[in-house]
Amino acid sequence: MRDRVLQDRSSILVREAQLDDEFKGRMSIVEQEVHTMMAVPLQTQERITGPICVDSPLVLREFTRDDLGPLTVMANVAAAPSGWPWETYRAKACRRRRWCSA
Repeated sequence: MRDRVLQDRSSILVREAQLDDEFKGRMSIVEQEVHTMMAVPLQTQERITGPICVDSPLVLREFTRDDLGPLTVMANVAAAPSGWPWETYRAKACRRRRWCSA
């Protein structure tokens, strides 16, 4: 998952890891009984410094596309250089995604 996020510079959402063709045979997925997972790149406009990966063994709730938005914002904030204009970025992100509260 990490390699794909870094190579493609994109987010990944897997709702059923145990059934997903790409991940179901991976030992870490099987041993940790991962049910759902997502990953987003830690990136600025110039570079990617790594991914943020989140997984859960809980079957009660799968991660959805709605979960990727806040995780993406957290990754962008974590990757941003010091002195970054947070409020400007947050306002733009909220207008695009329409999921931030006022």
